[in-house]
Order: sequence, then C-alpha cells, then structure tokens
Amino acid sequence: MVRTMRFAQFVAPDSIAFATLLMATAPAVTVDAADQDARAAQLDAIGVVYGVDQPPPLGDHSTPHRTMRAGVSDPANCAPSTATEETALRAGPRGRPFLAALGAIPLVTYAGATGPRPSEHLTPADRFAMAQLIGVGYVVNPRFRFGAMGIFNEVLTGLPRTADAWQFAGIAPIAIGTFDHLIIGGGPIIAYRSGGKYQSDFGAVVLSGVSIPLKKGLALNVVAPTTALFVRRVTVSVGVAVGVAKVF
Repeated sequence: MVRTMRFAQFVAPDSIAFATLLMATAPAVTVDAADQDARAAQLDAIGVVYGVDQPPPLGDHSTPHRTMRAGVSDPANCAPSTATEETALRAGPRGRPFLAALGAIPLVTYAGATGPRPSEHLTPADRFAMAQLIGVGYVVNPRFRFGAMGIFNEVLTGLPRTADAWQFAGIAPIAIGTFDHLIIGGGPIIAYRSGGKYQSDFGAVVLSGVSIPLKKGLALNVVAPTTALFVRRVTVSVGVAVGVAKVF
C-alpha cells in the first residue's frame, strides 16, 4: 500500500506533464539526428566524388563551363605549345662556313653576232666545253646562305688552232635559298678573262637544282647553271653541273 502511494506520488500531474513533454520532444530529437546523419552521408558521398580535401566547386549546377561551350575555345589551347614552336624552327646548320665544288658541261650556248661573225647556237657536238665552279661562303640559317663562286671555262673542241682553250674566268658573288632539297640562287659575274683574253666582262649567273644530304655535313648538288655575258659578246649558256658541298 505504501509502495502504491509512492508510485502515485511519482506519477503526480507535474510528473505526467514532464513525461508528456519528453514524449513530444523525443521524435523531434530523433528526426534532427536522422537529418544530421543523412547530411553526413551526403557529404561522405561528395567526398568520394571530389576527394576528401577538394570541396565541390561552388555554383556548379551541372552547367557546362563557358570554355567548353560550342564556339568558345579553351584559352589553354590558344597558347602555342613548346613542341609547335620547336617544330616551326627548321633543323639545319646556322652560322657556319661552307665550301662547294662543281663540274659543269654547257648543253646549249647562244653566241650573239659580233662584227663579221654571225650569231651561233652551239651544242657539245659543235663545241665541247667544261666549266669548274668553286665557291666558299657562309650559312646564315637553313634557308639562306651567301658567298662567292669562281667560274672557269675551257673549250676542248671546235676552236681555231690558234685560240686558247682557257676561254673564261671570273668571280660571282651569290646568294642561295634552300627550300627542303630545292636550291635556287644567283648573282652578278665579274670576269677578268673573256673570249680567251685577259679583258673585263660582265654578266650574271643563276643556279637552280637539288641538294641531297649525305653525311657529316656533305651534300650532293645537281644544278642547272645558266650564265650570261653582255659586254664583249652576248652569250647565254645553259648546262648541267654535279658536285659536292661541305658545311663545316
């Protein structure tokens, strides 16, 4: 009986109100804890995707970045790469001297009229000649070089008995452009021997052909030299020349 009365006192109205308040607030506490657990799980999931130390990007609403949209290029792709710049620089010698030597045979020569002599068109069957071209110069870059070339011409057949075989000698300052294996160049000719005599003459030479690299700075040159003289007797000659060039 005493225990019953004590229990009744324990469950007095004040105690009942407290219990009711406790029961009402318990679900809210439970819901709040569950909500916190759900947020923690969401953050854990985000951490798996972006990395623990890398929070998700702000303002990312699954909208493509402006640099990835059509018509807008990535600024990183606009900058030239080192590989592209290195490719743009052509490989080859720079700032080095060179030496070239060629042997040439005139294939067709036009000699204009002079005094009582009429104009002539000569081939090796009419007059066989050989020329030597020896040049030195400087390689500025793989596409351009300049130098000076000595030109010496001997006529072996078709001349009068009293004529000297050594018909021509001169020097030509030249500039040469190289485009892959194609070479083209030329310059003026300043002659100190012309027509088999020591006398000045003036003309021009044009060289065009191919240069085939061999090894150790050597190259095989096959060119078609075209020479012209204007003072003593107008002559124009087209031939073929083969020789080697060495870049040191």
